[in-house]
Amino acid sequence: MILSFSGGHTEQKAVHAMKWMIINDKLKQGINGIEWLVLQTHVTESMQDGLNRWLDHVINFERFEVDTVMRDVLKMDADAFYAKYELNWWMSLDCTIRNLNLIRQSDYEKYFSFLMTLKGVDKAWRHKQRKRN
Repeated sequence: MILSFSGGHTEQKAVHAMKWMIINDKLKQGINGIEWLVLQTHVTESMQDGLNRWLDHVINFERFEVDTVMRDVLKMDADAFYAKYELNWWMSLDCTIRNLNLIRQSDYEKYFSFLMTLKGVDKAWRHKQRKRN
């Protein structure tokens, strides 16, 4: 008996495309969309291990400020993010959303403060865009 995996591959591509559309839409919504993504995330122990490895890499090997990387991954497209940090955008976005979920659960004031700084970055970016036009 011969099994065909092409149907499963097509289905996975469709799921991936739909996931990207949802994430892209939510990122365009700004803070409300980001909070929606954070609330939809459930962090398991294995996900926590991956997050810890990413945080360790960003802090110890790349020597970047985590909050800055997290803000930029939420604001930049994949190419600009990679050009600046040489980090995978998808992985960094996933880890950022996970980290925000954990911060939200353990220290809501820190989470809220991060969102407010993100809002400030968003306002400054929009102000620059208006000046250009």
